[in-house]
Amino acid sequence: MSLFKNKEWSELRRFCIESNQARGIWKVIDEQRQLFECLQEYAPEVLQRCPWIEGWLARTDMFLVNLTRLADLPDKPEGFGPRFPRSWPGSYELEYLPGWNKKSGEHHE
Repeated sequence: MSLFKNKEWSELRRFCIESNQARGIWKVIDEQRQLFECLQEYAPEVLQRCPWIEGWLARTDMFLVNLTRLADLPDKPEGFGPRFPRSWPGSYELEYLPGWNKKSGEHHE
């Protein structure tokens, strides 16, 4: 049995696309990455004293990107340029799900 009905899944997908003034889930991904960049630049001593903060942000990044891919959304939305959302700035090697193309049934990067 499906966890979501088609209508519920469509609403969740629409929310991921249209929230944040139509910048969607990608804006949240970008903000998390920007927060980490700010910590790296302006508060490196905090990251040295509390190195687990990078792990928290890395796991949040993986969760959001994987949610995007499970919803069969592109990693970068159209019309925002190639630098949005910005790349992950940390040293953690992140484990993302492969992108999934529901139309062809094949994984894509």
